[in-house]
Amino acid sequence: AFGALGVPTPERLDTLFEIADTRLMTSRESLPPARAIPRNPGVRNRDWLARVRPPDSFLAGEGHLGLTVKLLTPVSISGEDTALRLTGVSAPRRAGVEGLTGLDLELAQGDFLLVHGEAGAGKSLLMGLAGLTLRPGTGRLEILGLNPWRLPPARRARLRRRLGPVFQDMRLVDDLTVAENAALPMRIAGARPEACRRDVAELLDWMGLAGMATAYPQDLDHDQQQRLAVARAVAGRPEIILADEPVGWMGPEAARRVLRLLLQLNRQGATLIMASRNPDLAPAPRRLELVRGRALPETRLESQA
Repeated sequence: AFGALGVPTPERLDTLFEIADTRLMTSRESLPPARAIPRNPGVRNRDWLARVRPPDSFLAGEGHLGLTVKLLTPVSISGEDTALRLTGVSAPRRAGVEGLTGLDLELAQGDFLLVHGEAGAGKSLLMGLAGLTLRPGTGRLEILGLNPWRLPPARRARLRRRLGPVFQDMRLVDDLTVAENAALPMRIAGARPEACRRDVAELLDWMGLAGMATAYPQDLDHDQQQRLAVARAVAGRPEIILADEPVGWMGPEAARRVLRLLLQLNRQGATLIMASRNPDLAPAPRRLELVRGRALPETRLESQA
């Protein structure tokens, strides 16, 4: 089913995923075989897709869908309470985007943070730092208790696989089909081909892409490409989901589906960081506004019973 990958080895799959996921990195890292990487030992469920009810907060919106969707089981918890910590972090200005200055942020595992601000405020820079596609200019960055830029390249690559990034420019692999793109994190993690086919089929069905599994990214419109990028980001059961404008190109129904999926994964234990110009995109308990590269005081919403 994955013959189009060329040489279907863990090393080849690692190379493809690195190209898709770390385009901004300046050098290719030497990666170990995927079979040597543990698959979230905290998750013991054989079938990682379980029937759950989408969050009521979205069911109450326009066009009540009343859907039941198969989603991921709770992600593993590594034992480190802190998912992300930035201390005095700065990042240089890039391509008309204000650089980040003196950013302090700490997220516990399972937190949900919405980062919002005008275009060019630095949201994507923050997401790039958290996703290890950008290196801080100054300050200290920790992800899941580790300083990624003090790790050997192979260990940093393993850490990156615990993240699920959704990039604004999607970064899909053009010579892989829709199903193969969505399956990349699972293949790298060593999942069996039959498990990939089953789980990816269910995920693509929820995303409304079931009939396009054998198509290629260039055959999709922007809405469909963005849904595929989200599917790929969550397929590997990441501990941290980084969603940069995840529904910017989508119509209302597709956007509701994707937001339900991301919020449900957060409720099941994944840390969710979402960036958007819209401060009301989702009911995030924590909100951080960026203005010209600086963070305003964070606001927190009271939890609803």
